[in-house]
Amino acid sequence: MRRNQFLGGIGKCMYFLAICVMTFSSCYNDDDLKNSISGLEDRMDKLEASLQSVQTDISTLKTLTDALSQNKSIASVLENEDGSYTIKFSDQTEVTIRNGENGEDAPQITVIKNEEDGIYYWGITSTDGKKTFLKDGEGNMMPVTATAPKIRINTNTKEWEISTDGGKTWEPTGVYASGEGTGDTSLFSAVSQDDDYAYFTLKDGTILKVLKSKELKCEILSGKQYFANGEEKLISVEMSGISKYTVTKPDGWKASLTGKGLTIMLLLQRISMQKRGAKWQ
Repeated sequence: MRRNQFLGGIGKCMYFLAICVMTFSSCYNDDDLKNSISGLEDRMDKLEASLQSVQTDISTLKTLTDALSQNKSIASVLENEDGSYTIKFSDQTEVTIRNGENGEDAPQITVIKNEEDGIYYWGITSTDGKKTFLKDGEGNMMPVTATAPKIRINTNTKEWEISTDGGKTWEPTGVYASGEGTGDTSLFSAVSQDDDYAYFTLKDGTILKVLKSKELKCEILSGKQYFANGEEKLISVEMSGISKYTVTKPDGWKASLTGKGLTIMLLLQRISMQKRGAKWQ
């Protein structure tokens, strides 16, 4: 009898405990957990976008400095509706520079012109504004025309890292990736232009000045012309954006181009033939 009472008492306690557990479970609010997971996913998306933006800007920076070293010019600088700029070069290539004003803090990859050889090399600007050359695995400075550095975010330390050997080894930069920015990270802070040059300002204050192409124009300001043998005429020509030119002409004509215009002369020459001892003219 006592055994049945004891077991019955245990059953009642377990039943009461089950009710408490069920009541506690039904009252648990998982909104905070869901919000935490959602916030984490949002930060990861922003960090991924920031990483892609920085790597794209490194490629753009290489294109700009290549243009300087190879004497390329810029055909046009177009501002887009979203505030970005599309840069078109004289060799038909183009890049886009986006506004990263509220983006993630990222390592300030830059380019540094070595005054000794006049070559641009890859560099990095520290938080105190000091610029240093990046070195490859053998301790050599890296010209911009060579392989560009790579950037990543260490998933364990949440720190930006840089590689100067194509991704074989990685070094910490001391910059923490918080994921609190907009994701529109950019190495550039401003783009401007005048009649002769386009100016690209990096966030560390470095300014790249690239020559703009002039509109090529060569128009002869004259209609149909008739020439007598030995007659010379000066024809007005309107030219712009041309620094070198070549004048070609058919046989029997003389032509030269100066600041005054195009000078043309018809010079018909007598043709002589020697046939069987007789001279034909």
